[in-house]
Amino acid sequence: MKIETRTLQFDHLLTYETELPREDWQDGVFIMNDVQLGLELYKNGSIFFSAEPIKDNSNLHFTYFLPLNEEVELD
Repeated sequence: MKIETRTLQFDHLLTYETELPREDWQDGVFIMNDVQLGLELYKNGSIFFSAEPIKDNSNLHFTYFLPLNEEVELD
C-alpha cells in the first residue's frame, strides 16, 4: 500500500476544543452532531478530530472539526 501526503482544505469549518479522558473521546462527536442538528446546518464532510497529550494531566486535548457547506455565525 502506497501512502501519499496531500493537502486538505475546507472553506467553512466549525471547530470545538475540549479536554477529556481518552475513553470519552466520542463526547465531542456527539456535541458536534447536536450542534449541526440543532442549528439545521448542512455538513459536507465527516466529523474528524485530533488528540494531543496534556503535560502533567491524564486527559487529552481534543479538537473536533465539522465541515459545513456555508459560513455560519454563532451566538
